[in-house]
Amino acid sequence: MNAQTNKLYLPLLAFFAVLNCFFLLGKNLLLKYGINQDVLIVGNLLVFFVTIVSLFFHIKGFRNNNAQVFLRGVYASLMIKMIVVAAAVLIYASTAAKLNRPAVYISMGLYFIYSFIEVRTIFRLMKQRKSE
Repeated sequence: MNAQTNKLYLPLLAFFAVLNCFFLLGKNLLLKYGINQDVLIVGNLLVFFVTIVSLFFHIKGFRNNNAQVFLRGVYASLMIKMIVVAAAVLIYASTAAKLNRPAVYISMGLYFIYSFIEVRTIFRLMKQRKSE
C-alpha cells in the first residue's frame, strides 16, 4: 500500500480509536445505562475489521479499469460484512447468559456509521480519480 491508500483508512482508524477510548474510559456511564462495555468493545472491533476488509475490496476493485472487477469487489464486501456480522450476533445470542440488547443495538448503529464512513471514503476516491 502506498501513502495515498493509507490516507483512505485514516477516518476509520480515527473513529475506531475515539470510540474505543470512550468505551474504555466511560465504563461507569455505560454501566449506569445498563450497557455492557465488553460487548461494545468487541462489536466495535468486529465492525471495524469487517469494514477495513470491505474497504480494501472496494479500493482494489476501484483501481482496476474493468468495471466488473469493481462490482465483484462491492458484492464480495457486502456479503462478507453481512455474513460475519449476522454470525457474530447469532453466536453472541446463543452463548450469552444474558443478552445485552442496548449494546447490540449500539453495535448495529456502529455498523451503519462505519458503512457511511466507508461510502464517503469511496466517493472521495472517485473524486480523486476524476481530477487525475
